[in-house]
Amino acid sequence: MKIYLLANNFPFGRGETFIKDELESIVFSQKEISICPLEYKGKKKETEYKNVVLTPSLKQKDWLAILFNCIHCRPLLKEIRSLVYSKNIHLNTIKRAIVFWVFANIKKRQIELIIEQENCTESQIVCYSYWASTTALAIVLLKKDKKVLGISRAHGIDLYEERHRYEYLPFRYEIYTKLDKIYLISNSGDNYIKNTYNFSKKIISGVSRLGTQDYGINLENRASKLILVSCSNVIEVKRVSLILECLARIENIEIEWNHFGAGDLYNELEDKVKKCKNSNLKCNLWGFQDNEKIMDFYRNNPIDIFINVSTNEGVPVSIMEAISFGIPIIATNVGGTNEIVINNITGWLVDKDKVEKELPDALMAYYQLNKNEKNKIRHSTRKFWEENFNSKCNYYNFYKDIKELVHEKIEDI
Repeated sequence: MKIYLLANNFPFGRGETFIKDELESIVFSQKEISICPLEYKGKKKETEYKNVVLTPSLKQKDWLAILFNCIHCRPLLKEIRSLVYSKNIHLNTIKRAIVFWVFANIKKRQIELIIEQENCTESQIVCYSYWASTTALAIVLLKKDKKVLGISRAHGIDLYEERHRYEYLPFRYEIYTKLDKIYLISNSGDNYIKNTYNFSKKIISGVSRLGTQDYGINLENRASKLILVSCSNVIEVKRVSLILECLARIENIEIEWNHFGAGDLYNELEDKVKKCKNSNLKCNLWGFQDNEKIMDFYRNNPIDIFINVSTNEGVPVSIMEAISFGIPIIATNVGGTNEIVINNITGWLVDKDKVEKELPDALMAYYQLNKNEKNKIRHSTRKFWEENFNSKCNYYNFYKDIKELVHEKIEDI
């Protein structure tokens, strides 16, 4: 069996660092799995992975083949027809469907070239898209011409249509019904596709949780101040400034807040920190940091609480990482977050529309716990991670399921 893991940029770039945990937790040899960053445009850099395969340059004949496939656009016409039936026909949705279709055809050709370049003679080829995006549709198109097994994960941004303009993600029918299996990272995600689409009976799906490695245990805070951490891009959906606003209102205790991550609203966040007049609040904005440095910080510095106030989530890897250290969580009850933040076991959930009141209340409630009560929730947090989000267990089961799926489908492919 040969697996092609089709990512966007991993192991290059910043966006998919969590794939590293998956690769370091599986028992496949580098000959059995190839990492393909389909959207990476640079030259091959030095990396710890010897099995990275860059896309060969597309030649004129490749572009002609792509153009030919784009013109034969029955699935595209079907997609536009579905927009008409759902009364979601807009210039924006039509444009997105066309762009999605074109990029899927480009990626289909890229995948074909990668398989040809590797001279893959395996009779059992698995094309595994990390995102339910244009790459997943490319696999669907590839399956029409080549005997491959096609699977995809679906997380959050590539799953929940309401996160997008006009609540639209292109080609859901093609992707969800024509791949051999869709792997959701949460029960919430699995329920979403089963309850949202009238073609759900045609979807073969299952839950395969992500996981994180064991980096150690966080140090106990022996100081009187409350030490907090958050880790996310500084973008609208993450509402990092809201964390600052809530903390600025707590004036009767000393608080140290550390935030890791950058983004479009980072400069605005810096300005707000400078203008904050709460003398008991110390804010450390660390910007973008390599994941290893963040894990070192969690391991070597006492942290009381990890905070996440996003308006939407899948199951955040940042929360998985925090609970692996035994750090309790306060987070908004959105997406699959309630599958990892369990009240009084791994932390506390707050209403996404009542964060201004409920976050300070939850922080003060934790601060007032005695030492034994704090240690109890830290221990239960760590135990919950061991039982549910340990990467060795979760990824072993995921790749075991892929092998079983190959054996089930071998006659079909």
